[in-house]
Amino acid sequence: MKNKIWITAANGMVGKAIIKRLSSSDSYDIISTNRKDLEQTSQIDVENWIKKNRPNSIIICSSMVGGIHYNDEKAADFLYNNSLIALNIIHSAQKFNCQKVVFLGASCMYPKNASQPLKEESIMTGEIEKTNLGYGLSKILGTKLIELYNKQFKTDFKCIIPAASYGPNDCFNQEKNHVIPALLMKLHNAKVNHINEVEIWGSGNALREFIHVDDMADGIIHVLEHYKDKTEINLGSGEEISIKNLVKLMSKIINYNGKIKYNTEKPEGVKRKFLDSSKINVRRVFKMSTKPSITLLLPTFNEIDGLKLVFPKVDLKLFDDVLIVDGGSTDGTVEFAIKNNIRIMSQLRKGLSEAVLDAIETIDTDYVIEFSMDGNCLPEILEELVKEINNGNDLVIVSRYLPPAKSYDDNLITALGNFLFSTIINLMGKPKITDSLGMYRGFKTSIIDLPEFKKF
Repeated sequence: MKNKIWITAANGMVGKAIIKRLSSSDSYDIISTNRKDLEQTSQIDVENWIKKNRPNSIIICSSMVGGIHYNDEKAADFLYNNSLIALNIIHSAQKFNCQKVVFLGASCMYPKNASQPLKEESIMTGEIEKTNLGYGLSKILGTKLIELYNKQFKTDFKCIIPAASYGPNDCFNQEKNHVIPALLMKLHNAKVNHINEVEIWGSGNALREFIHVDDMADGIIHVLEHYKDKTEINLGSGEEISIKNLVKLMSKIINYNGKIKYNTEKPEGVKRKFLDSSKINVRRVFKMSTKPSITLLLPTFNEIDGLKLVFPKVDLKLFDDVLIVDGGSTDGTVEFAIKNNIRIMSQLRKGLSEAVLDAIETIDTDYVIEFSMDGNCLPEILEELVKEINNGNDLVIVSRYLPPAKSYDDNLITALGNFLFSTIINLMGKPKITDSLGMYRGFKTSIIDLPEFKKF
């Protein structure tokens, strides 16, 4: 028998994404509503609707939403309307024996001074940001009602706290849109109307985490089907970016070359919002049906001996792509690659670091394992890395050397440089890097004991 599932706010970005995902399964009988079909702030209307349609499961996507200015200006409306929606649906679901309910919270529920990344248990341990007060309080109310109903009535209701979403069918209403569509509209408008300066609220230094709506839909369905716990659960992408870098990225994409002015007299919300999503394995959820694609990237500068050592010991079938990145070798590296039909990118003018950056731009796999050949390299570990990635782990390898091998990487400054390089690439939205560049000696032994890989 199919699971009869009700998706509220079916015309919204999140509702449409969930329906699209569920429609590919034969397990669900989907019923959906939008604001015209049902006034969810009316208790009697909601109760009658659920009594008549008797859904087995409900995903509550409906909310009054908006950007920072609209949230602040209409705080009472946000609190009143969103509280009624949550209270009415959750109460009626319990009354008519609905088996599962998923309520969507929001990261603005968290205290403004909570430690980062934001853990679920920090909810209600301090004041929330005042510009989101009405919306945040309504989400806390819904979350706690879920908790208390589960305790009193033994229901199986869930609360998911997602990062800020974006994607197809996003809201581009100037008053109500969120960060990404709001910035896109500003920059696009400036470009098409030849406006030379764009004002952005705040300093631009605030850090935000975003999640694509399709990934969010996958996470919601995963929690609905597999999450056994009844406590709140964060759903983030695991990546964050400053507003300033986000604006730079958008400007580059739409080719806007005007001046960006940051108005620090305007509010920008909390300085950082980054969810601790350790309760849910984000990568595994988003790619449950397929293994991740992996590129093996080999940066070289006169390291032909390392290449000759690596290739006989590595099963290249483990990788979707193998790429040698050369910074100007004169020892036969290029000839070796050509002879062995290995893809190679050379950068003679700018050197190896720029060559790697240029190479990253061409890679469209999910992961990059960057493996250097100098020192006493351990090519045998590459198979273990692939296994760990396929098992759902994001890895940072802290050393590739067996002591007492030495390398130019064996100092703190280079270690920090390698870390910053990987971080910058990830902020650019490029494939995740499994950074196997050498770190300083305090971590030498961790590469030998494979179960001790750092997991993020």
